[in-house]
Amino acid sequence: KYPNVNSIVEMADMREAQKSGMTIKPIRTMMNHSTTEIFFDDLRGDSEETFAFVRACGDTFMDAYAPIASRRRSEAFGEHERLFQAYRRGRYVEFNLLYDRGTSFGLATHGRTESILMSLPPLARWDYGWQPEAGSREEQAMTFFQPREWLV
Repeated sequence: KYPNVNSIVEMADMREAQKSGMTIKPIRTMMNHSTTEIFFDDLRGDSEETFAFVRACGDTFMDAYAPIASRRRSEAFGEHERLFQAYRRGRYVEFNLLYDRGTSFGLATHGRTESILMSLPPLARWDYGWQPEAGSREEQAMTFFQPREWLV
């Protein structure tokens, strides 16, 4: 009835949730944070329907993620990959500090800063004007990470 998790690319079919009356607005500034997170912004509707939707996402996540992790667990991960991971984490920090409404609210209302920022990655990096090498896996990833309309 709710999300149909097909792959990490199409995490959940939110059209079914919309049919049940939920209002789902994509975050225009959303970037792919991680394969372990699903973000909802302005998720409105009946609380039971909303809970069922979120639970369905959680219940089906491992069915999508486990085959990907299994397929990739033997791939090399060295300094090159670690640097790209740190760069992507830096982009997550950027999103979190500039656009995340929860973070903005907490900082604007003088909440406890270290608690608000606890979700940030422990290691990140910023490289001014960074561009991936042509034809690299990083270039493929960056092409995928571009903002898009997920609700088709």
